[in-house]
Amino acid sequence: MPRENVAKIRSPAGLSLGAQTPEEIALSIMSEVVAVRRGGSGQPMAATAAVRQLEANLDSPDQALDAPTLPTAVSSESKGR
Repeated sequence: MPRENVAKIRSPAGLSLGAQTPEEIALSIMSEVVAVRRGGSGQPMAATAAVRQLEANLDSPDQALDAPTLPTAVSSESKGR
Protein backbone atom coordinates (compact mmCIF):
# COMPACT_ATOMS: atom_id res chain seq x y z
CA MET A 1 0.00 0.00 0.00
CA PRO A 2 1.40 3.45 -0.86
CA ARG A 3 2.56 5.56 2.11
CA GLU A 4 0.07 8.30 1.16
CA ASN A 5 -2.81 5.86 1.73
CA VAL A 6 -1.38 4.58 5.01
CA ALA A 7 -1.20 8.18 6.28
CA LYS A 8 -4.98 8.52 5.72
CA ILE A 9 -5.86 5.68 8.11
CA ARG A 10 -7.52 6.85 11.33
CA SER A 11 -7.29 4.86 14.50
CA PRO A 12 -9.34 4.36 16.52
CA ALA A 13 -12.20 4.76 14.07
CA GLY A 14 -15.41 6.56 14.91
CA LEU A 15 -16.74 9.71 16.49
CA SER A 16 -16.77 10.18 20.25
CA LEU A 17 -20.42 9.37 20.96
CA GLY A 18 -19.93 7.53 24.23
CA ALA A 19 -20.75 4.27 22.47
CA GLN A 20 -20.75 1.10 24.59
CA THR A 21 -22.66 -1.59 22.72
CA PRO A 22 -21.55 -3.14 19.41
CA GLU A 23 -24.44 -1.38 17.66
CA GLU A 24 -23.46 2.00 19.09
CA ILE A 25 -19.81 1.44 18.14
CA ALA A 26 -20.89 0.60 14.58
CA LEU A 27 -22.98 3.79 14.49
CA SER A 28 -19.97 5.78 15.73
CA ILE A 29 -17.73 4.37 13.00
CA MET A 30 -20.29 4.89 10.24
CA SER A 31 -20.93 8.44 11.46
CA GLU A 32 -17.25 9.23 10.95
CA VAL A 33 -17.29 7.58 7.51
CA VAL A 34 -20.23 9.76 6.43
CA ALA A 35 -18.66 12.91 7.93
CA VAL A 36 -15.39 12.35 6.09
CA ARG A 37 -17.09 11.38 2.83
CA ARG A 38 -19.55 14.30 2.82
CA GLY A 39 -17.32 16.93 4.44
CA GLY A 40 -19.23 17.08 7.71
CA SER A 41 -17.75 18.60 10.84
CA GLY A 42 -18.92 16.04 13.39
CA GLN A 43 -20.32 18.94 15.45
CA PRO A 44 -23.86 18.85 16.84
CA MET A 45 -26.43 20.01 14.30
CA ALA A 46 -27.73 22.64 16.74
CA ALA A 47 -24.28 24.22 16.98
CA THR A 48 -23.73 24.38 13.23
CA ALA A 49 -27.25 25.75 12.63
CA ALA A 50 -26.63 28.47 15.22
CA VAL A 51 -23.34 29.43 13.55
CA ARG A 52 -25.06 29.70 10.15
CA GLN A 53 -27.76 31.90 11.72
CA LEU A 54 -25.14 34.14 13.33
CA GLU A 55 -23.29 34.45 10.02
CA ALA A 56 -26.53 35.35 8.25
CA ASN A 57 -27.21 38.03 10.87
CA LEU A 58 -23.88 39.69 10.10
CA ASP A 59 -25.50 41.01 6.93
CA SER A 60 -28.42 42.45 8.95
CA PRO A 61 -27.05 44.25 12.04
CA ASP A 62 -30.59 45.11 13.19
CA GLN A 63 -31.24 41.37 13.64
CA ALA A 64 -28.04 40.75 15.60
CA LEU A 65 -29.88 41.01 18.91
CA ASP A 66 -32.10 38.12 17.86
CA ALA A 67 -29.14 35.83 17.12
CA PRO A 68 -29.27 32.45 18.84
CA THR A 69 -26.61 31.56 21.36
CA LEU A 70 -24.33 28.62 20.77
CA PRO A 71 -25.03 25.59 22.95
CA THR A 72 -22.55 24.93 25.71
CA ALA A 73 -20.92 21.57 26.28
CA VAL A 74 -22.40 19.48 29.08
CA SER A 75 -19.75 18.02 31.32
CA SER A 76 -20.16 14.74 33.17
CA GLU A 77 -20.21 16.72 36.44
CA SER A 78 -23.24 18.69 35.34
CA LYS A 79 -25.06 15.43 34.54
CA GLY A 80 -24.68 14.31 38.15
CA ARG A 81 -22.19 11.56 37.38
